[in-house]
Parts: sequence; C-alpha cells; structure tokens
Amino acid sequence: MRVLGVVAGLCAVLAVAGCSESVSGQPEVSGAPLTKEQLFDPCTLPESAIAATGADPATKDSNPFGTPRAEYIGCRWTAANTDGRWGFFLRISSSTKPIEDFRKNKYFRDFHEIKVGDRAAYQYYVGSDLPPTTCEISFDTSKGVVSASADKYVDSETGTDPCALALGAVSEVVDAIPR
Repeated sequence: MRVLGVVAGLCAVLAVAGCSESVSGQPEVSGAPLTKEQLFDPCTLPESAIAATGADPATKDSNPFGTPRAEYIGCRWTAANTDGRWGFFLRISSSTKPIEDFRKNKYFRDFHEIKVGDRAAYQYYVGSDLPPTTCEISFDTSKGVVSASADKYVDSETGTDPCALALGAVSEVVDAIPR
C-alpha cells in the first residue's frame, strides 16, 4: 500500500512538472487533415526552378483547374521546344486529400512507388488515353500531398512517355517543396 502511495505521489509530481512548461506556437491535432489555407502554394516556386524543368515561368497560370477547387491549390506552366513540335503542360498542385484517395480513384492507374531524390513518391498515369498523355508524381509533405504532372500537348509528335517528362520536372523542383 505504501509503494502504491509513493508511485501515485511521483506521478502527480511529474504531471504538475510537465504542465508548468510553456509551449509556444499554435495547437495542432495530430493526424487532423489540413485546410486549404495550410497547403503548399506551388505558385511560390522560384522561377529558376520552373525554368530548369523546361517550362517557361512567364506562362504561369494560377488557375490550372479552370475553376477553383476546395481541396487543391495549383499552378501550371507551358514547356515547348524551339520548333513547337512537342511540348507539355507542367502542373504542380497540393491537396488536402490523402494519397490513399488518389490510389482509390479509378481515373488514376498503374501506380508505382518511386524515389525523387531521397523522397518516396508515387508515379501513375492520369486518364485512359493509350498511349498515355498525362503522368503524375505525388508525395506526402507537411503541407499536403504535392503532385507534379506532365500533360503532353494533344498534337505532340513526341513518343516520350509523359512519366519521363514528369520525373524530369519534379526532380528540378523537389528541393523547393516542403518535406
């Protein structure tokens, strides 16, 4: 009985001591979904990083979905070669949706786990086009799921797999994206 009293007393002292420490910052619920305001804004990527992808920073479109979406923030740029025979749209977005929702969506297919630098990511095709015209690479970050997609021009004459375009692009910007 005496041991139980000592243990209870020690626990009370530790609890009081733990509560006396002040902590700065905003409270955060672990595992709580992010709001749109907490997402990474791809439009803030440095122009030099966008230019390194082959896209033209001057073509930035901060409304890449046509209409605002409650769960996404995105930006889109245009990349083309000098003679205009091929090109692609680079879209980078962040989402409040978890990566599991992407995997469940039938519009996305052929998921593969890959590495972008030292970061784990998923690569997959978007849509049902054969051969594929759009590829997306997504990874979890502290500011939402960030995705980079390459969407080949409809009249593109290149046989390049859009995943090669997406991987090349995301490799150039990955260091500017939060972990």
